[in-house]
Amino acid sequence: MEHRHRKKDTSAPASTHHLFVHVKSLMSANLGEELEVFFHIYDGRENRPLSERFFVRLNKSGLPKWPEKADRQCTLFVDLGSSDLRKDVYIVVHIIRIGRMGAGEKKNTSNVQYRRPFGCAVVSIADLLTADSKDDHLLKVYACNTEIEWYQIHENIIKKANSRYNLSGSNTGLAVALQLLHGDIDQLRREYMGLFTRGVCITRKLGFSDIIMPGRTF
Repeated sequence: MEHRHRKKDTSAPASTHHLFVHVKSLMSANLGEELEVFFHIYDGRENRPLSERFFVRLNKSGLPKWPEKADRQCTLFVDLGSSDLRKDVYIVVHIIRIGRMGAGEKKNTSNVQYRRPFGCAVVSIADLLTADSKDDHLLKVYACNTEIEWYQIHENIIKKANSRYNLSGSNTGLAVALQLLHGDIDQLRREYMGLFTRGVCITRKLGFSDIIMPGRTF
């Protein structure tokens, strides 16, 4: 008599992923001005952004300007596909200071508030795959040697073109919590109700997501 062994049922790995970002502070000895911090997900292979941008405003001490509004400090980058969880897909952070024209000026000689480059941080999405919880990260912040290259500083950091950028300061770092979440958005609503009841900001992927569920809304 032939015996047939039934295959064990195994749950398929999630094909949709989401990145939770919580901005905590910027630590630096060279503050004294408000900062605008912009996050997006970037494809280093194709040199293009994969997501919309998420924006946080920091005060002169490097802390969130509106600490009582948690939704302004957190976002969920949604609808990342499994193909996006690779070494050459990055979280890119651009930091702009608001105030003086030159960073070395002791005070602003006019009432004009200038928007000037402060620094950039980059971290690979693949580096987060081993994190099981909301790990805190202190991201190194780099400044370009000449402002004319500011538009491509993230590319230079990714390519390790060291001659074109340097550390903003030995004690400068952006403190953030990063966590990869897996599954469809309805599953996340059940498992992480606190995020959605606080009105977490949703940052969408550019173009069409890899999986489109009929009738789905955020």
